[in-house]
Amino acid sequence: MLQPATVEWQRRALREGTLSRARLARELCRRDDWRDLKGRLCTVSARKC
Repeated sequence: MLQPATVEWQRRALREGTLSRARLARELCRRDDWRDLKGRLCTVSARKC
């Protein structure tokens, strides 16, 4: 589950439209420390989110 601050950041970022989908996914994962068992960012899941 995403933190409320992350959801708000995502909404602002989408409104501004300056970041690519890949960059949005990486930043979302970094903000909430969303990682798999090997410690990699879960960018595929974040893109679906």
